[in-house]
Amino acid sequence: MDEKTQPIGLRALIGLAVPLAAVQLGHNLLGTVDLAVVGRLGAAELAGVGLGAQICFITTVVGFGVMLGLDPLVSQALGSQQPEKARAWHWQGVWLTVVVTVPTLALAYFAAHATVWLDVEPEVALSTRDYLLARMPGMIFFLGLAGHRSYLQAIHCTRPLVVGMVVANVLNLPISWCLVFGDAGLQQMGIPSFGIPALGSAGAGYASSIASLILYAIATAAMMRLPAPAGHYPRRPSLPQIRQVLKIGIPIGATILAEAGIFTVVAIAAGTFGARELAAHNLALSFATLSFQVVSAIGAATCVLVGNAVGRHDPTDVVLSSKRGLVIGLLMTSLAAAFFIAIPESLGALLTDDMEVIRATVPLLMVAAAFQWFDGAQVIAAGALRGLGDTQYPLWANVIGHYAIGFPIGSVLAWGIGLETTGLWIGLSAGLATVSVALAMRLRRIAHSPLEELSLE
Repeated sequence: MDEKTQPIGLRALIGLAVPLAAVQLGHNLLGTVDLAVVGRLGAAELAGVGLGAQICFITTVVGFGVMLGLDPLVSQALGSQQPEKARAWHWQGVWLTVVVTVPTLALAYFAAHATVWLDVEPEVALSTRDYLLARMPGMIFFLGLAGHRSYLQAIHCTRPLVVGMVVANVLNLPISWCLVFGDAGLQQMGIPSFGIPALGSAGAGYASSIASLILYAIATAAMMRLPAPAGHYPRRPSLPQIRQVLKIGIPIGATILAEAGIFTVVAIAAGTFGARELAAHNLALSFATLSFQVVSAIGAATCVLVGNAVGRHDPTDVVLSSKRGLVIGLLMTSLAAAFFIAIPESLGALLTDDMEVIRATVPLLMVAAAFQWFDGAQVIAAGALRGLGDTQYPLWANVIGHYAIGFPIGSVLAWGIGLETTGLWIGLSAGLATVSVALAMRLRRIAHSPLEELSLE
């Protein structure tokens, strides 16, 4: 894709959103496969790896959000026909990756050892710790990939991301199976023994780290093959540019932390009701996350196109790109809700053989079906606002919606009325509804502001 001529319109949105959705789903599939493999070990291991995956995400979201701060900067630079400036922003992302990795790894290490203090069963806590420690090497490559992705999606060059995800997924299942079960797993696949020990939950974590390395290597190779823009652009660290990325990116990271954090809080709360309830929470969340990943990709595509429109000083396309993203996103979440309602037991059986866990998952999927529209609307509206450079408002909307409204409602239903995990999920739905309404209203107002006020350059 030529960095100077970016496509616009509905076809551009779909053409960008589809491969990004494939990448999002592929990334989620990596974790889902690990859950499915570990689920064969028992409910405690399944619950531990699910909780570990959520904590792993929590420890990386701030750094990941900082990298997302590149999205509107790169998109607006390309929209204003300044490819050399877009490439300069990418280089600042490379330097930022180095900076954010150190505190991310330190936080992950602390979280891995702090799990034994949580009010969950000891076997679940040990499984969580082992998985987290094994995931730490992959966090480095995950953050580096985020910077490459911001640039590649902005120039509509998504093929390397898709290829990398396909390769990683093809290799992930056999690697995860071998590392989790050791030589016993090799023998089940008809492969001679090599003296590989059964690593259990840690094996799934190491497999995810290897997958992250594969993704990063393929994206890096793609970046190296791109032709350099004609104009001059700096490659060394620029403190003013880094500060600008931080100004935009830190609120994004805090927003993701607030949203993901509430799901982790609910996971910990579900763990107090027993391993079965936590396992059911993890299974239902896995399927809700699949839907979220699709609309998140649509939100990322909307961010790119809105940013391009701001760079072109095209107010009409700012509004149209936002509306297109919301309509397509709501259609996709409606489809997901239909699946959750129609075949909840079949979905649960894909990840576990434990019938008690499956039965506990069904009511959670019903609640997930109810909040699909709200979840889709809020993530796409946040993407459009990110393209406009507005990252502060979504942060406060998430904090108030989830922690001042959603979780209190869920707590009353869970412990006051006795609905337990189902009550917590109803609270999640209330929080998402609040956030979606707030962001939709904000987007409607700010999208009609003068574009000179929205430009980040």
